Amino acid sequence: MDVMAVLSIPTSVNRVDNSLCWHYTEDGNYSVKSSYKVGLRLENSSAPSSSNKVMLSSWWKFIWHLKIPPKVIMFLWKAYYHWLLTKVCLVGRHIPVDVVYPVCLCEPETVFHALWGCKVLKVVHIEYGFMNDLSCREGMHFQDFFFVL
Repeated sequence: MDVMAVLSIPTSVNRVDNSLCWHYTEDGNYSVKSSYKVGLRLENSSAPSSSNKVMLSSWWKFIWHLKIPPKVIMFLWKAYYHWLLTKVCLVGRHIPVDVVYPVCLCEPETVFHALWGCKVLKVVHIEYGFMNDLSCREGMHFQDFFFVL
């Protein structure tokens, strides 16, 4: 019965066929060259220095074995590797948007700012007893903040 209900959901209001799109190129087409460039960029931008590789590996093993919902772990992983679509990330993908974070209207929307650095969100952190004494600063990258946790 549930299968029929799911199958009856329209996939598009315009009834347009689905298509595959490689979001790492401007034209949306996949190529080995674009895949290679993505791999290099990920390796160079988010790979820790050789002295931190062992620590990062053990840290992720610890995270993946926590008894928390997998979607929380995936969220942390995506935040760490800049896969969350913040406005700064969208501009990096050549999508013209205003980068100002709509909650405070004063800083660019980065992962760190949206989750921790925004002064407006400090009220939420205090209300729910999140760590207030972390040594973090505005403009900090989420990777650095992640290890402060």
